[in-house]
Amino acid sequence: MSVVLTGINQQLEWWELTGAAETVQFNLDGDFNQPVSILVSNDPAYLKDPLSVHALTQDDGSALTYSAAAGPLRLPFGIALFVTFSSGGAWGAGTKCTPRFSNTLDANGRPFIPPLQTREIPVR
Repeated sequence: MSVVLTGINQQLEWWELTGAAETVQFNLDGDFNQPVSILVSNDPAYLKDPLSVHALTQDDGSALTYSAAAGPLRLPFGIALFVTFSSGGAWGAGTKCTPRFSNTLDANGRPFIPPLQTREIPVR
């Protein structure tokens, strides 16, 4: 399943990584005009606590961003329970980014495509 991220939904669509048994692979497609960051969190709430959200960084500590279509890319196994992709700014009309997951297996050796996080509030 692919979801087109726009300026309206980009910080609200989280993919759940808990079913992956290995590194999660993906591509970023689209015509986004601002760098896209990869954000991760372990907060099970649909609306994440801002303190639980962290951007992936490069070795020098700067944010890892993509200004054009890229891939295949990888999320290290076990890095977080949830991932999203965000420009951190307002996107122009028609600007979009589409994350496409592939080549990842679940614990049973079957193909795993991360599902979108449900919008239900988990019981704690």
